[in-house]
Amino acid sequence: MTASAADSMLSQLRTRGFACVSLRPWVLEALRTATSRDAASMGEFRFPPSSEGRPIVYTDSGRSAFRALFEVATNCLGGMLLHTPSDDDDGVIGGSSGGGRGGGNGMDSARRMFAEALLDVRGDASGTAGSEFCLFRQENEPFRAGQPFSQSFFNLFNYDHGSLNSHVDRSLLTVIYSATDAQKGIASSSPSSPDDPPTPSEGNPLRSALWVKDRRGTWRDADRAVRPDQAIVMVGEDLERAGHDGTGCGIASALGLFAAEHAVRVDPTGARIERSHFRRDPGCDDGVVNRTSAAIILRHDPEMVA
Repeated sequence: MTASAADSMLSQLRTRGFACVSLRPWVLEALRTATSRDAASMGEFRFPPSSEGRPIVYTDSGRSAFRALFEVATNCLGGMLLHTPSDDDDGVIGGSSGGGRGGGNGMDSARRMFAEALLDVRGDASGTAGSEFCLFRQENEPFRAGQPFSQSFFNLFNYDHGSLNSHVDRSLLTVIYSATDAQKGIASSSPSSPDDPPTPSEGNPLRSALWVKDRRGTWRDADRAVRPDQAIVMVGEDLERAGHDGTGCGIASALGLFAAEHAVRVDPTGARIERSHFRRDPGCDDGVVNRTSAAIILRHDPEMVA
């Protein structure tokens, strides 16, 4: 990720709680295939399946989508680390304005830890088995025990078969690619822009969308903000905690970032849906086709790394 792309990502995250990042062609093709074919045809809400005890079997396109999102997530984390202040900084983050605060010993240790983990995974975009770090050495196991970021996980979602109530992710970063009618220029429950309140426009069908609560507490429709060649990035609670040692702020705070509350609903302020992973949002109009998406939750526990 270039310095300018990282600046743009951080600026969006600070205010909106999500950022839209551009995708390389091979990444975009892998994610389009997984969402338009695999997720659209799986006949249930989530892969891996919600039901316990069922085997997890990845398709070739599922493995490609995992690799694609893993590359995006680790690149985004690397971009954040470039802007994270050290003990020697005066509180200005990466030369940019409107940031957070200076660092501390705990944050320096966390930054070095993540930087070392990222060095171990560079060059894995092709997934070649000859590299030191390789995803899917076994076809249905993304990671081997002890690999960096091996606590991360991947999902495909089909919102014709489920929904997500408001929540915050337990992750360093979450990266989401969505196939939505909003990206195709078809009106949904948001009439004009991602800054509009979640009220339907007259005559437009009601369908689920990814809503993210910004720093001011306003819900924004991220599906209408992102272009078809972009993915959505959000910060999770793991990054908020990273670097806290009682003597200084953590990485997220130093960068002015926060873990944003989000939901995939027709109306994010609507009544909570019980067993939401098994129920399409009842607020959807009959006959509408809802979004499909691919997502990765990036996590790293150094105590689990060999």
